Order: sequence, then structure tokens, then C-alpha cells
Amino acid sequence: MAERNGASPDWVRITLRMTPQQRDLLRRAADVAGMPVSAFVLRSACQAAEQLPIEQLIEGA
Repeated sequence: MAERNGASPDWVRITLRMTPQQRDLLRRAADVAGMPVSAFVLRSACQAAEQLPIEQLIEGA
């Protein structure tokens, strides 16, 4: 069964704590990129994770 917001049931929601300044920075950056804040944050986090050496990713598992 799909969630209330129409997302796939295998999606995971996360919550972030940030300062108002960080929120505003992310909103502005997402606006410039032409995407929703959540999509911008997810894309940016995945890009940062992909830059880590694979050994660090495996060790953290």
C-alpha cells in the first residue's frame, strides 16, 4: 500500500536539524538548481558519498 503522500512504501524519510541560515542556504541553492530542497539535498549528499574512497564506505558498513 502506498504512503499517504503517494511515495513508494520502500522509501525512507529522514529529518534534519539545521540552523535557519543553513535552511536558507539550501533553499537558495535548490532554487538556483531548479529543484525541490529535498531533491537537492539528496542529490548533494549522494554526490558527496560517491566521492569517498570505496574502502571507507565498506569499512563503515
